[in-house]
Amino acid sequence: MYSTEYKKNLTSWYLRDDYNFNYAITYRPKKSKVHKGNAYSFFKKLMVNCDVIKTLIYTVERDWSGYSNHVHMALESEHISREGLAKAMKRNVVELPYFNKLKDKEGYIKYINKNIGLGDLMVRDNNILLREQIEEENRMDVIHSMPSKYDNKVKESRDVNPVLKELYPHPNAEYHKKANLYMRVFSRNKLRSY
Repeated sequence: MYSTEYKKNLTSWYLRDDYNFNYAITYRPKKSKVHKGNAYSFFKKLMVNCDVIKTLIYTVERDWSGYSNHVHMALESEHISREGLAKAMKRNVVELPYFNKLKDKEGYIKYINKNIGLGDLMVRDNNILLREQIEEENRMDVIHSMPSKYDNKVKESRDVNPVLKELYPHPNAEYHKKANLYMRVFSRNKLRSY
């Protein structure tokens, strides 16, 4: 999955001047599990709940036992406390055993990426989340929420944001048009209006 060249390029990318990480954090979940399947949505919710975080990188690593994982994070934020972060994560402060101001950015980024390239079982997931990216995803989620045509109780005229849907087309709009055409031509229910 990862190679040493990927590790080197990722580390140099995180060390760019665009990112000013100033907090080093380790998250060790006690009652829940964090893994590749839920890490992105978990940290996306964290960014939504905590407006002071500008950029966040995380690496989900396997614990020595192999049954659980822990997360190394680097944050870019003007001010945040351990209690504030735990509240935004909806977790206990005990689950953040390491929470310090970052003194050596290069050293900590290398530490976060230390197990990349050593095998797929050590690093379960790693990613970077930017404030602009999260805001754009939330905007698209609001605009392209469940269409009213699937809810019989809501009329099409009361649909959410019809103008915004034209201004910000869905990323798969062309696929949706083709699927709709295919359904109208080949479906058993082609006479039913959708």
